[in-house]
Amino acid sequence: MKRTLRTLTALLISLALVLSLSACSKIGQIVDNLKDKASSAEETKETKSQPETKEPSAEPTESKAPETEPAQPSETQPAETKAPETEPAETKPAESVPAETKEPETAPPETKEPETTPLPASDLPGYYKLTDMPSEGGPEAIAMMEAMGMKVFLVIEEGGTGYGHMMGEEYDLAWDESTITIDGDAAAYTLEEDVLSIMNEGVIYMVLTRSSEPAPERGSTVAGPTKPEPVLSDSPEGYYKLTDMSGEDAASMLALMEAMGLKAYVVLEEGGTAFLHLFGSEADLTWDESSLKHDDETIPYTLENGILSFEADGSTLFFTRLGDPSEAPERETEPEDPEQPTDPVFPIVSGDVPGYYVLTGAEGDDLDTEELEAFLQSGYSCFLVLEEGGTGFLHFPEQAELELTWDETSVAHNGEPIPYTLEDGVLTLAEGDEKLIFTRRGDVSDGPARGEVRDPIAGMTRLGEITLTETVLAETDEFAFIVTGITPPEDKWDYYQVYFRLVNKTSDKRLTFDGDFCMVNGVYDGSSIYETVEPGASSDEKIYFDPEDLTDYGIGDPTVISLFLLVRDRNDWDNVYFKDTVSLYPLGEEKAELFVPDGTGKVIFDNDLVRLTMASLDYDDYWEEFTAVIMVENKTDKRLYIDFDDVKLNGAAFEPYMDTYTGPYGFAFEDGDFSLSKLTEAGIDVNKSVEVSFTLTVEDESGDYGKDILKETVTFRT
Repeated sequence: MKRTLRTLTALLISLALVLSLSACSKIGQIVDNLKDKASSAEETKETKSQPETKEPSAEPTESKAPETEPAQPSETQPAETKAPETEPAETKPAESVPAETKEPETAPPETKEPETTPLPASDLPGYYKLTDMPSEGGPEAIAMMEAMGMKVFLVIEEGGTGYGHMMGEEYDLAWDESTITIDGDAAAYTLEEDVLSIMNEGVIYMVLTRSSEPAPERGSTVAGPTKPEPVLSDSPEGYYKLTDMSGEDAASMLALMEAMGLKAYVVLEEGGTAFLHLFGSEADLTWDESSLKHDDETIPYTLENGILSFEADGSTLFFTRLGDPSEAPERETEPEDPEQPTDPVFPIVSGDVPGYYVLTGAEGDDLDTEELEAFLQSGYSCFLVLEEGGTGFLHFPEQAELELTWDETSVAHNGEPIPYTLEDGVLTLAEGDEKLIFTRRGDVSDGPARGEVRDPIAGMTRLGEITLTETVLAETDEFAFIVTGITPPEDKWDYYQVYFRLVNKTSDKRLTFDGDFCMVNGVYDGSSIYETVEPGASSDEKIYFDPEDLTDYGIGDPTVISLFLLVRDRNDWDNVYFKDTVSLYPLGEEKAELFVPDGTGKVIFDNDLVRLTMASLDYDDYWEEFTAVIMVENKTDKRLYIDFDDVKLNGAAFEPYMDTYTGPYGFAFEDGDFSLSKLTEAGIDVNKSVEVSFTLTVEDESGDYGKDILKETVTFRT
């Protein structure tokens, strides 16, 4: 679909952040959370002597910047268990309390510098590098920051002063025997064996380790990318690279782009042609002495001392001339030929109706050609095959193929005719104001056969790579548990199916095969096997998954599927032949990938056993209800049952019926529905913050019977 020049240039202000920061979205959230927690600690300190202030009803801004999620632990020992307990996200008062409820202006935070005697010179002063953020992603986030050249460190000087560096910004700090104050915000700390831990309300959120390297001097690490000197010329033609833009965060964003290798430049060519390159997208332009043009759009520019600048989406972009057009990188796309039509599909005209037709357009209130084009460009296929003898079929995206009959005036499915017209190789199906337009691409033999085309399933891209063959997963003298094959889904409505054979080798015992706690890429699925097999017999069983259940939460292609398998004598439960986890690898064991949270969502509970994250809260217009999805992370080596009971919103009772299981060091997603009508009846304004509470029960299911290991009331605010 056609993009305007203004849309492309606006990528630098909007889409640029999506493209560049999507790979490190945790970083921005981490910075915000670090600042929030520091502010929270300062405000808590200041308000201890103040009367309690009633919380305003306005929606807290914290919902706009959910906390990041820690990385998934390894299968042997989760990294998170080393960290202290993390407070629920709702305890961040700095974001939910407006400025007017804070300490009066006569005593702003920045004027409250510590008055206590500094520590002796031999204790705290030094150069400290960030080595862990237990509540903000841990080692994964640190590794990501290091890979991108993002630095966080503190330099603590003698005499209670110092400075800190966070993601390209430098802050002054002060310190005393109990607190470090960074940019006016105070936080408690501990120092033990050269490890400096900075806390918010008793919870560690930054861990820095003393470095023996020389400390960077003040200002030496915040300069950002060096701006090149312009290569001047008497002519505007040239290669211009983006080197500056207006806005408070311009330097940080340009430094981030530089670290990630993202490119943005303009090339003004001889003869009035040009092109703009932004992060892999290119737009063909024309130019004159005062403006850049793309189709019917004109953007004025100025060129002074080798700096070309123009405005886009309220910001000014500055490009520095680095040389002649020949010195610019080669174009990644060929320039458009204005003489050629933009539609690449030309009809192959024939006097006969039979043929292979592809969908090229749509009209009507519910159909839009541009939306359809974008949908088809994502890899989906939509075509019509009309065969000799009045038969045919229609392949439509994400639908089963429809068998058709046709005559001279209409095509029909299940006896319901739809009129069509055929003119110059273009076949139009019309029903009322709605039209589907198909262009003839050849004879019937040129088109796909029935069932040949399989549309992609969003999030599942490697179904064709399945290599699993019949494999024995567990075997003793008494039994064998064998995976015999996998059938991938045909489309998003189909199921992913795994087939097993249960073999009883005994001559006199009935064996029960109990396979549960099914995990797909480390996420609980809920599929199970329970079958009793007679002596000397076998039984074929299967488990299946809904592709949407796998892809909605970012699980993707199944690469490792595990079951906890219990095999025992049906008539003597104490006679157990097997009790362990078995795993199979659809793409091969070398391609096994465990689920890793994407870092979004709001942590609502965290201890040594489990972490709960509000993964999403969405409204369904059709059902008129809200669906809350909670991600459960199991930090233990136990099989757990998790129950959410006595759910209340602003004190009103609801029954979303939420419970789930998960395996050792695994994850689970559980959702609950809240109807708009019941929320309204309870007097709950969905546009404002809501207090949510529930009783959390965690049971250890590793033994023959479940045993409660946690029962606690959880409270948080949306």
